[in-house]
Amino acid sequence: MSRQDGLEEQKRMGLTMQALAWVVFIVIGVFFFTGLLERQYNPNQTLETRHEAGMREVVLQRNKFGHYVTSGEINGLPVTFMLDTGATGVAVPGKVAQRLKLKRGRALQTRTANGVATSYSTNLSAWATLNSRMSGRGSPRDYRVTRYSSA
Repeated sequence: MSRQDGLEEQKRMGLTMQALAWVVFIVIGVFFFTGLLERQYNPNQTLETRHEAGMREVVLQRNKFGHYVTSGEINGLPVTFMLDTGATGVAVPGKVAQRLKLKRGRALQTRTANGVATSYSTNLSAWATLNSRMSGRGSPRDYRVTRYSSA
């Protein structure tokens, strides 16, 4: 092996090591930023209940968009809850209702920020992570829910 061949092999080895270093750097960055973005969207992935003066309290942090979001379960399936402090009822998007196998009830006309929409009444008997921590109970509770059509 000549001196020139040895230098070429060292260059190839150096380029290979550089490429591997970039791949490792990108993979670590993806794992880090995926978790960071998820925490920015849902900073309430684990909730703490406070007990003061005989009351239970769950404190939620707003996400980077100014919404109150937390993880939970309905009928044993994972969902993301968004707390609307001005809402008069509970709403479940149509695609989520289908995934949860909620039955459509009576059709209703509902006024939303985007105008009038068709929604469907249904009952939801669910153990939900957020609600059980707030109430201190792990048993199912009944909720009257509005299911919005996906149209």
